Amino acid sequence: MPKFVRYGLYILLALLAVSLFLGGGYQIELTNGYKLTRLNRHYVTVTETRLGDYPVLSGNVEAYAVAWPFITGYASTSHLPATTNIQGGYFVVNTDSHRVMQGLSNEKWKAEMDRILWAGVRFEKVP
Repeated sequence: MPKFVRYGLYILLALLAVSLFLGGGYQIELTNGYKLTRLNRHYVTVTETRLGDYPVLSGNVEAYAVAWPFITGYASTSHLPATTNIQGGYFVVNTDSHRVMQGLSNEKWKAEMDRILWAGVRFEKVP
């Protein structure tokens, strides 16, 4: 095998190993053009296609649930710089009105679930 082909294979394998180590990004379609997006191996957020896959939440999504037109879940501040003013807690996204509520306490989140008539929310862990 020629040297340049062998070196090319080494470079390709090194790039593959780096991408696997860094936990490259992925997206999961949720509803109405919103996606669960892994930006790196430590940070998952909700993005919106209408905004060019721009994050609509601050915080690291740990669990989520979808019932059209709503997305709800829990976002933490884990793996975020301590200097950020991001508040962890529950979130609710109305994908019709594009209204985002985040940093909700358990009580406020339950009140919002009652208001939108969503009972028995079953969270999925972020993959």
